[in-house]
Amino acid sequence: MIRINLLPKDDRQPEWPLKRIYAIISGALLVVLILAFAGTTIQIWHKERQIVEARNQYELLRPTEVIMQDTSLKQQTVNAKNNILTNLTNERKSWAPIIGHLATLTTPRIWFTELSTINKDAIKVIGIADNYQEISTFLQRLEQDTIFAE
Repeated sequence: MIRINLLPKDDRQPEWPLKRIYAIISGALLVVLILAFAGTTIQIWHKERQIVEARNQYELLRPTEVIMQDTSLKQQTVNAKNNILTNLTNERKSWAPIIGHLATLTTPRIWFTELSTINKDAIKVIGIADNYQEISTFLQRLEQDTIFAE
């Protein structure tokens, strides 16, 4: 069917219903803005929950952190003391192995009455022997030994 509009141009309805198009576009834009607002609100709510959970986790781990800091300080103190002991051990000479080695060189008829250090590298030995032969044997062993040769 063919429609002929005989009304003057000013009284005629436009071919496109502009009011409806504006209403549809406005409604669609309003829906998009509402969805964007709702999506952003949900994201903010989710991030706030994550922040609260992170704060709770941090508060739960806080006592452990304090304990770890205290332990770290104690470990530093122990390490400093160990360094001091190591330095002292390196500076001081241990006479126990030397005296033990000296005891292996002695003969059964020699008795030490006094052992003392003269300086860092010297030891003073006073003792008695049954006879001069025992002393001679002991001195020969000392001269042949690599530790006491010097």
